[in-house]
Parts: sequence; C-alpha cells; structure tokens
Amino acid sequence: VNQRTSDAIRTWVARVMLIFYSSAFLKEIVRRYPDDAPKEDDNMGGERILPLPIMVPGAGAVKLTCIKKKAMNTDIIISQVSAEAATNPNDEDNKLLATKPLMSSVHVEFISEFAVISPGRVWALFDRALSRGEGNEKFDVQIDPQWMFGGQDKGGVLRDCLDEFFGGGHFKYLMDGLLPVPEQDASSVRGVPMGVIQGLNWLYNVIAYELDASAKGLRDNPLNCLTPHYCPIHHFLRIVRTIVYRMVAAKPGEAEYEALEVQMVAAESSILLFAKAPVFKMAMLGGEKWTHLPLLLDIMKRRLEPQFVRTMSQVLAELLNRNTNIRSPFQALLLYLDVATQSRNLDPELAKVLTPVVSVYCELIEKGWRPTYEDMQARPKHGYPSLRDKKNAGAKNADLCRFAMLLVNSSDPLLRAACLKALRTLGGRPTREQPIVNVVRFYNLCMLPPDVKTMKPYQGLPTGTLSLALPKKVYHLPPFGYSMWLFMEVGGAVGDELKKTDVKFWRYHIMSHATPVTGVPRIQLFVVPTEDRQGKGRIELQIGDLHVQTPKHLGIIRPRLWTHVAWVMGRRRLQLFVQGELVVEEATSGDKQFTGMSTPQTGVVYLGVP
Repeated sequence: VNQRTSDAIRTWVARVMLIFYSSAFLKEIVRRYPDDAPKEDDNMGGERILPLPIMVPGAGAVKLTCIKKKAMNTDIIISQVSAEAATNPNDEDNKLLATKPLMSSVHVEFISEFAVISPGRVWALFDRALSRGEGNEKFDVQIDPQWMFGGQDKGGVLRDCLDEFFGGGHFKYLMDGLLPVPEQDASSVRGVPMGVIQGLNWLYNVIAYELDASAKGLRDNPLNCLTPHYCPIHHFLRIVRTIVYRMVAAKPGEAEYEALEVQMVAAESSILLFAKAPVFKMAMLGGEKWTHLPLLLDIMKRRLEPQFVRTMSQVLAELLNRNTNIRSPFQALLLYLDVATQSRNLDPELAKVLTPVVSVYCELIEKGWRPTYEDMQARPKHGYPSLRDKKNAGAKNADLCRFAMLLVNSSDPLLRAACLKALRTLGGRPTREQPIVNVVRFYNLCMLPPDVKTMKPYQGLPTGTLSLALPKKVYHLPPFGYSMWLFMEVGGAVGDELKKTDVKFWRYHIMSHATPVTGVPRIQLFVVPTEDRQGKGRIELQIGDLHVQTPKHLGIIRPRLWTHVAWVMGRRRLQLFVQGELVVEEATSGDKQFTGMSTPQTGVVYLGVP
C-alpha cells in the first residue's frame, strides 16, 4: 500500500470514529440567534451580529427546524457557501427556512467522500433590509443530524455500545495507531495526514461536550468508562499543539488558514471543557509531577492571541481548582509557583516543571504583555529594600519576590537561570504599542482654516487645535512613535473643495507632540503641496525651528487614497515612514535630543490596516 492510500485509510478510520460517537451523543441540537452568533465591532462603538453558524462535522445531512421566533417577519436564509452568502437573499444556492408557521423544516445535504470529512456547516440569517424587527430579531433552530449509522429516527448508535467500546480498550487502541508517538518528541504529531487530525479533533470536541452535559446533569446514564484510562487525553493535547503550530505558520486568506480557524475554535472549547471535568484534571496535568504542564505552556505561548491566551489561562487555573477571578495569564502561572512552594523543600521533579513556567512568564513580558496594575503595584517599592516596611505590605506575594525566593532556595541550575532571566526582564523598560493609540480615533477632523470672509469653519467643525493629555510617564523618554492612516479628500480633482489654483496656499498640520518635562522642542507633522501642483501632498517633519524636508520623490500623499504614516523618535535620531518605507532619518543634536539614556534603545513601528 502506498503512502497516499495509507493516509486515505487512516482518514476514513478517523471519520468513522467521529460519526460513530456523534450518532450516539448528538441527537438534537438547538442553536439560538443572536445568543450563539458571533459578533464584531462596527467601527461606531457598537457591535454587529454576524450570521448564525451551524456545524455538525461528519453528518451526511441535517434537518433544520424553526422552533421559536421573536420579531421575525421574514424567512431565514440558509447558506452552505459562506457567512457572506447568508446575507444575500438573491443567492440562488441559498435555501429558505419559513418562520410562518412555526416548526417548518428544511433539509440540507452535505457531500461526503471516502477520505474527506465534511464539516457539516451552514450559516443562517434573515433579510435585514426587509425585516421590521428593529434589531430585536430572535430565532431558535433545532438541528437533527443524519449519520451514516442512522439518525435519530432510525435509532442510531446506543450509548451502551460506546461505553463498551471505551471499556474494551478499542478507543485507546485506535488512537495509539492513528497518532503514533515519536521517540524524539513525545508531544509532537509527525507523519499524520491533516484529515486524521481534523477528524480526531472534532471527535474529542464531541466527547468534551458529552462530559460537560453529564456534569450539568443533562444525562440520565453517564458513561462509566469515559475516564482518562480508556480515553487518553495526551493524544488530544498533541492534536491541539499541532493545530496551533500550523495555525501560526499559515497565511491569512489561504484555504488552509480558514480550515485551521475552524479547527482552532473546536480545540479551544474542548480543552477548556476537559479542564473543567473533575475526572480529567489530574490526567491533563500529567499526574502529581505535572509532566504535561510544559506541553500546555507550549500551546499557550505559541499563539499569543488575547482570546486564546485568556482561554489557556482559565485552563491552567481550572486544573488546580483555583479558577477564581483570574484576570491575566501571569496570575495563572503564579498559581503553580504557590502550589509547588507550599512545602519547605521544593520537589526536584516539580523544579524541572517550574522552569518553563518562569520562562513563559518572561516571554509574555518580552512580547509586550503586562500583569495587572494591582499585581505591579504589589512589588517592593523603590527606596524601601526591607519587606517589613509598611510601604511593602503584601510584597511577599509579588512576582519579583517569588522569583527571588526561587533563585535563592532552588538548586536546579535551569530553574535558577530562568529566575535570573525573569528578574532581568522585570527590571527592564517596557516597550509595546501604547494604549493611547488604540483608544483615540478621529473621524472627519477638519484641518482647514476658517473661511476668510465669514470666519466660519468648514464642515461645521471647530478649527481650534485638539489637545490630548498623554498618560503619566508615557512618551517622555524614547523610543516612542506614532502610527496613523491618513485619507486626503481635497486635491486636484473636479468638485473638490480646493481648486487647483488654491493648491499652493494649503498646508495641513497633522499633529504635534510636546513633552515639556524633557525640554525637547515640539515635534510637528505636516502635509505640504508637491511642486507639480497636481493636488498631491508630501509629509514633512519639524523639530522646533529645524525643518526636516522629505526627498521630492518620497513621502507622497495622494488624494482619496489611504496612506500609512509613522514616525519614531529615538534618543538621537528621528525616523519617518510612509507606506512602510523609510523616507527620512534625521540625526538630532544639542537640545533636540533626549539625554540621560546610557543603553541603546530601539523603536518599533506597527503597520496595520485603516
């Protein structure tokens, strides 16, 4: 058998296992709009509700029934193509689920192949243009999946069969065969086709929801053999790690990236549900010696997305039964230091596990993450070296003191090195994207002088300067920078507010930065007309009286096009970037430079989208 045939057979086995368990666990599913629908910002300070996703992986078909509605005067649009297609009532591929009368149904079939696992996904929405619900629309959809082993109307697979399948060791045997453990790295998955990873990831997701339903008392006869002994959790952690690694390496916009996003959602929900299940807590940690903790930390640090890090922080806290008001990943990591150092003598085996805990703590800080304000304020105060001083009340529980105590009391060289790195990281100057950039946004800001005759401002907006007080100790010392998107509406086109003959008179003042504490002159950013007088502009900088000119062919701002502009101030140099290209690098001297910094500094510019 060649490799391609072997991969197809293994994918088919994973598909059969998914269908086998789903047909017994998933009988009737109810999805509610807007409760279960994703949301996104609408750029106006509110949220926009997206189409309701419905996904039953492995199903051959689903029967969708509208069982409840509110403020609905239109039919529900069902699309198998995409979420965007569900918003288009004129799409011929869409199906309509009638809301009058209730209990109307629609049948949706999915294409199934031998070695392809169908995600069984559709999106549901209504025609917002015709709806008179005024944003109060609600509907519940009951999902009746149909499986290869028979749907609900045909009995399907009995739950007792799955209990015997677990108890007989068949599940564990198949998992060991589909996911062999490499000798060099027991946490990785190598030589396994993506179809197998997808199928088993969805399979563990189905098992996780079954555990959650049993814990909530929704099952009359919980499975007796659904335990870590018969359902190995280490295989699932390896699957999650593989998905995270591939997700980080994939490029947005590609088909693989979209498929991995779906897998990531399932893996994220599954790992949290397994962590909440009492029977699986110790197995996920790897026993009393926490042998799986480095694997969990590796999963968290590889994908530093806020939502994913928040979920993994909850997982780490749940495994210790201490998920009470965990507001940052740093608090979750410090929980393991608390438990490991409860006794006077640190267990050498736990010391090996604490090394990655401290290392991940450092990596999060180096990547720009910060503990909460209360946690940072709990550290020993400057000028008060004694912990007995009233100013240092509660400092013994701060991260700084804990790392210092580990450094002194531990004999493990790797742990001591990690603690030294942690102390050095905590003592370093933080550099990350400043929050003021994300908080303040300007729309339709008028930068033109008032009308000469009437002295009235253009567009009905005030022409006075807009001043913002920056947070204390922010932007007073380098490196710092500003990143912005500019859109110039006026120019040389017909119908503009400024005519071609008036181009030579305009000069836009974009922004100024002043730090009176340092004594450095005001830094100003302008847009001036180009020499060809064609309505285009060029970015220029000014520090005090020093006018920094941009080369003629660089830094061009074109009308009606978004242009990214960023400038970075170092201790002895000023850099200007337009569309990610360095257009000006000016060395500053005398009173125009920041002094008192003995070590080299580096500035970071973030390039995003408007």
